[in-house]
Amino acid sequence: MKIFYAICTTEHFTRQSPIICELLRRGHQIRIEFRNWRAFADLKSLEFIDEREKNISFGPLPQREGRWRNVIWAIRKTRSHLSYSFRSGQSALYLERSKKRIPEALRKVFDLHPLLSMVIYSRWFYMLLGLLHKLFPSAANIRGHLAEFAPDVVVAAPGNVNNSEEIEYVLAARDLGIGSVIPVSNWDSLSTKQLVHVVPDALLVWNEIMAREARYIHHVPPERIIVVGSPWLYQSTVISGQMSRREFCKQAGLPDDGPFCLYLGSSENIVGEREIPVIEEFAASLRKCPQTQNINVLVRAHPENCKHYVGYKSRVPGVVFFPQPGAWPNLIESRQALKNSIEYCLAAVGINSTSMLDTLVNDRPCVAILSHRFDETQAGAVHFNQLVEAGVVELAESADAAANWIATLHLKGETEDKKLRRQRFVTNFAKPLGNDMSPVEAIATAIEQIASGKNATQVKEHIAQMIAARKEQSAACLVRN
Repeated sequence: MKIFYAICTTEHFTRQSPIICELLRRGHQIRIEFRNWRAFADLKSLEFIDEREKNISFGPLPQREGRWRNVIWAIRKTRSHLSYSFRSGQSALYLERSKKRIPEALRKVFDLHPLLSMVIYSRWFYMLLGLLHKLFPSAANIRGHLAEFAPDVVVAAPGNVNNSEEIEYVLAARDLGIGSVIPVSNWDSLSTKQLVHVVPDALLVWNEIMAREARYIHHVPPERIIVVGSPWLYQSTVISGQMSRREFCKQAGLPDDGPFCLYLGSSENIVGEREIPVIEEFAASLRKCPQTQNINVLVRAHPENCKHYVGYKSRVPGVVFFPQPGAWPNLIESRQALKNSIEYCLAAVGINSTSMLDTLVNDRPCVAILSHRFDETQAGAVHFNQLVEAGVVELAESADAAANWIATLHLKGETEDKKLRRQRFVTNFAKPLGNDMSPVEAIATAIEQIASGKNATQVKEHIAQMIAARKEQSAACLVRN
């Protein structure tokens, strides 16, 4: 089969890499094109793809051309902005942030008169924009571009970030009668990002929480949603190449191979430059507590927030940055470093970071330092509250409280109840299909099935039958033994 991938950035590419490798293993021909082509060309390490592989090719992703482009994008950005008015539990920050993406001339119209603003933010106007968007056909240049490759299926990743050109390929695929798939990239992709403006033949989500978000925020019909688990989080549990604790501590530059806490940096949208005082306060709190004064802090800065750490050196002893700020956990070496950091840490600490999920799936405890400085992007963020409601992240009202919790953990360890709760969460959130089918296999199978002309309902039935057959086979083996 011929599979066309429309991908936004290198980050999204590496999140798709396990599926791409599986599809290559199955013998499919893959064409991958990037909106951010220059950034991809600068990516030096593609270890997960055999350089002898002939069934994969790369290139830049053409943008939509034509007179309607600006109008269509104005509608999309406006509609995405208005949707935050109806996303329950989400802080107003996301509403204001999305408004900045609307063309300035339109933003001025919003503020002309209170009554006009009331009309614009009404649900019926939001629905009207949705109907208007459906009147526009796909772009002729993109239809022609797809026709040259003649794929059996189009995969768009992620399809709903700002200026997602990938969604144009879902629209063109629909007009050409080609199947389309959007695999959700991250845990907040459906709650904090733009709308999925064109419904694909199959939207592949991690879990039932995302399935609800897809239905109620993005208006995706339930019959087109397939729950498959998280390939990214699954991969973080099976990474090989682990080194010894002593070797890792030396590589990371820690003062010794004693206990350390892993501080997980958050993105600039979440914390910005305000994160440095949190790290300093936490490290200082550890030092002044007798039970934790010898515990070091390994800081893993978020690559989107690394500019604030240029030239920064902690005033508190035992604080080390590894890897150097700016490294995405996408290349093999960086992913192995994250795996080792989690494996050997006493616990992870942070504000609101995707890496908290990596910590949980690798069965390590995690504590979030609550602060009014981050109310809107922490307590006011739907995706963070999913962890809180599940009871899998400890909540500390201050740096001192976090240090006290670390002290108790260091002396007494975790309760079995905490461990079981974390394991249940991981199963429901990241591995809902259980151990009989990995998320990677499920997604690759779904893409194959859509490419062969099946609809999402048929794909769900096919996956369910595969899992049932494996369970029966396992049960038969147990009986024979």
